[in-house]
Amino acid sequence: MVSSVLGVVFIVSGLLEIVIPLILGLYLTRRLGTSWKTWLVGAIMLIVSLVRLPLNLFLSQLVLNVSVGSLSYILMILIPSLTAGIFEESVRYVGFKYIIKDNTYENGLTYGAGHGGIESILLVGLNVLSVGFFILTNPNILSPFLIDALLVTPEYLPLIGVYERIMAMIAQIGFSVIVMEAIRKDDVRYFVAAIGLHAFFDYLAVALVNYSILASEILVTGFALGLGYWTYKRVRAEGVLG
Repeated sequence: MVSSVLGVVFIVSGLLEIVIPLILGLYLTRRLGTSWKTWLVGAIMLIVSLVRLPLNLFLSQLVLNVSVGSLSYILMILIPSLTAGIFEESVRYVGFKYIIKDNTYENGLTYGAGHGGIESILLVGLNVLSVGFFILTNPNILSPFLIDALLVTPEYLPLIGVYERIMAMIAQIGFSVIVMEAIRKDDVRYFVAAIGLHAFFDYLAVALVNYSILASEILVTGFALGLGYWTYKRVRAEGVLG
């Protein structure tokens, strides 16, 4: 029997993963004088980037069908990490250059909040909320595999997911500012850097989970705060968030 306490924690975590991005969007649009349209463009472009998912499935299946030995494990993590970097940073570039067009740091921050925010809401928050709801109301609807996993899930673990989403949003805002720099400075190196950093971030975060959740969270925190600090210094130099 799955703990009802765990169900409540799932629901609270899911709600936080939905509400926090919206509060951040509200704060930035009011503080920076930007539009919710910019936030929504970031959100929509993240959804557009999910066209990579069938490609991930195809390439992963190809790896499983071809004997590559110990490389299989690396490739199964590297493929989705690399496609995330390529597709998400590409749609970010398109969003800034051809939809938003007004490449101010204010728009970069707001776009990034939308990009990372909808990721938290759509890909994590709603799923976590649903699991919590089913645990409390109709656990029999859950798959036996999921129930087995929930039986050994610590009751605090969903809250770590909330923390991870906050760090991920900070990183997504940072990636957005890097890509915007590629347009502002007409320098493709920023765009390439955004792809590489994104892929590196995703790969290490997933790879380390298999060894230690704590190690993965330390990496995620260090990377996000480092990128956040770079972003803050960059936009602060332009008088934004001063």
